[in-house]
Amino acid sequence: MSVTVVLGGNYFTDCDAVIQVRSSALLRVRANPLRVSLETPADTAHPLKIVENVPPPDEPTLRSLRVLTHDKGMKIFWDMHLILVATEFFADTIHVQLDLRPLGLKIFDDVAGLHIGEALISGNRIVGAAAAIVAA
Repeated sequence: MSVTVVLGGNYFTDCDAVIQVRSSALLRVRANPLRVSLETPADTAHPLKIVENVPPPDEPTLRSLRVLTHDKGMKIFWDMHLILVATEFFADTIHVQLDLRPLGLKIFDDVAGLHIGEALISGNRIVGAAAAIVAA
């Protein structure tokens, strides 16, 4: 089944990674059931790794990290900051809100679009990409 991720006014359909930093996937979203993988680069202020909604048991940042899941969505908190919300709107459509600034990354979305560094990405439809957005 085809799956679309809506993030910052952009539509990413059947993309392996929504965002990639350097050579590693930063954000992956899967459906049926909803699963999110988030991995920040090791050289960021607060590196973390969540694979399909679950942080590794030996994650050094585990005390600051909370992953909450329910039947139609999930949330990720870092030190009481909400950094990601994923909600299943339909079986094939997942809406994501993202704010990685508390982790030291200038990646977030708002009504204007998806901000990555100084770039603003909005109103795009990307289909079938290995990595929809690649940041250096």
